[in-house]
Amino acid sequence: MKHSKIVSLVLLSALLFTTACGNKDPYAEYAYDDLYESDSSNDNAVVTDDTVSSEKTETANTVSDSTPDFGPLAEGLTYEGDYIWVNDKPEYAQLIEIMRSECTKTNFNKGVYILANDDEVIFLAGLNSTETDGITQVNPYTTYEAGALALPITAVAIYQLEEQEKLKLTDTIDKYLPEYEFGKQITINNLLYMQSGVYDYLRSPKDFWGDAYDGINGDFSDRVYNDEVTDEEFMQALNDSGFKHEPGGLVNYCITDYHLLAMIIEKVTGESYADYVQKNIFDVCGMENSSAMGKGDITSVPDVNMGGDAKYIEMPNTLRGAWDTHSCAADVLAFNRALMSNRLISGESKDKMLTSQKGYAIEIYAGGLFLADNSNAFASSGGVQSYLNLDCFIPDTGYGNLYLIDLESTLRAYYVSENISRRIIEETK
Repeated sequence: MKHSKIVSLVLLSALLFTTACGNKDPYAEYAYDDLYESDSSNDNAVVTDDTVSSEKTETANTVSDSTPDFGPLAEGLTYEGDYIWVNDKPEYAQLIEIMRSECTKTNFNKGVYILANDDEVIFLAGLNSTETDGITQVNPYTTYEAGALALPITAVAIYQLEEQEKLKLTDTIDKYLPEYEFGKQITINNLLYMQSGVYDYLRSPKDFWGDAYDGINGDFSDRVYNDEVTDEEFMQALNDSGFKHEPGGLVNYCITDYHLLAMIIEKVTGESYADYVQKNIFDVCGMENSSAMGKGDITSVPDVNMGGDAKYIEMPNTLRGAWDTHSCAADVLAFNRALMSNRLISGESKDKMLTSQKGYAIEIYAGGLFLADNSNAFASSGGVQSYLNLDCFIPDTGYGNLYLIDLESTLRAYYVSENISRRIIEETK
């Protein structure tokens, strides 16, 4: 099976938050336009700010409105119906109104939303979709392809290893990947802040894979998207492709950098990236519904009705370290809280991780995260394989540290997530 549409879906990663905050990725216009190029049978393929409210369908939640037991996560929340819970404290009223109004504008969104701080949940919703059993409404424990959440997870793992003195951020990567002939020119820190200068193996496939790349419908592309390309082939292509620009200085969003970080984690620890992340991040945070490089554990239903022959495929090795995380909204919140409370890495390491780097393309970037213009809001966000994700945290607001999480099983909720993130950030400035 050829996956012409799947390629365009992968290209969308990093679009959501950079566009919402004014840092437009140069790849984003192409990726977004291509994403919504569909057959004529899909009348709702293009969704704009003008149409998002008028295109609301008649389809409502099809399951019972009975209130499930979400345990401590739902403490202090009042159920409004339609799978929306809110905190009744008056100081949260404006935040709740933003969340409620944006989430209910359209039924294109098929996901779970959480707005919370370190102490309590402010808003919670599971909308317009059931889990794979066809009965259970999506909820904070429904598992999604969380894609770019892997970036800050990988960054945290690197900082953990630095704290254990198993590596230094100033190390050149030839120390860990001797087969890479240009490794002496790139440091681990360059990879963390996407300053390596190498080509992105998914977003610039012809430049990275060279003559092996035979177009988005070719046999080699099928091998990439069927998770069949070996690490040896990857490293050979990395050697052959050279540089897009000199290492250091310029910031250029490139998932190759985080794939290399995952390989370094494996070399340093002697265990798989998935096993290291499980023991040192997921278990520490109590993230019971999360996996790295997982397969077959997603309980949400991907919306692949985008025309063509698109279908959801899993490629955990291909996306290792960069876009390979499966998770649920409750677990993402647990990760955010643990990171900001210095339970995963020290305050010193966290401050380094959240120090921005400037260049073109992303313009403002920190370790695994984007930084919004004119604010101190960070986010991991993007779209991959019929899924859309936003994990935004805004430190030190009048509400404490705020965490905005949106996990969607459709890329058509793009404007919903964009509007929510923009409005919440503006409200907290």
